[in-house]
Amino acid sequence: MAVVKEQADRLRELIEVDYDMTPADFARKWGCQRAQTLYNVLQYKNNLSNNLLDKICNAYKEINRAWILTGQGEKFIDTTQGPYAEQRAKDAEIARLHGIIASQQRTIENLSKLIPQ
Repeated sequence: MAVVKEQADRLRELIEVDYDMTPADFARKWGCQRAQTLYNVLQYKNNLSNNLLDKICNAYKEINRAWILTGQGEKFIDTTQGPYAEQRAKDAEIARLHGIIASQQRTIENLSKLIPQ
């Protein structure tokens, strides 16, 4: 029972924390109109079947199947996708723009030293 609970808890963490979705919204991505099977797993009523895990990992290719099953390794196998990819892209753009601003500030400071007072 402990393994079933741990797998369900990891799956719940992915759905609610990482993807910020309801189980029903999460299930819709693989075409499931009624997420009762997923709810049963999350409520420890059913084991996480290979069939359900296949559907999850096919719909969310960035999720590490081994992490759901064992808790070992990284949660996401492809960090260019997944729930944080958009934020990482925004952070990278912000860092790039900060670099440009810093460079322009140094140029302005150097040029102002050249202007006679």
